[in-house]
Amino acid sequence: MGLDSVEGSNTSLLSGDRNLSNSLTAGSRLLTLTTNVTLGWTKETHFEKGNICFADGSVDQFTNGHFGTANEALGLGTNRLAVP
Repeated sequence: MGLDSVEGSNTSLLSGDRNLSNSLTAGSRLLTLTTNVTLGWTKETHFEKGNICFADGSVDQFTNGHFGTANEALGLGTNRLAVP
């Protein structure tokens, strides 16, 4: 769940697939995404790919390692995700 999402924004992350594989520190449920963070997904669901839903209702699929490039190109800046 995107903590910094802004309704109607195509650069605010709202949600994404559950098979996100980034490691979090023990006890932490917050993942901060910046242009230098590489997102990765497990082989479950879409085989090392993941869908991200933006606050405008659009959805894009990213492969492991390619979100950082897209994040920089889209000018997404920093987004924080609450991970279950």
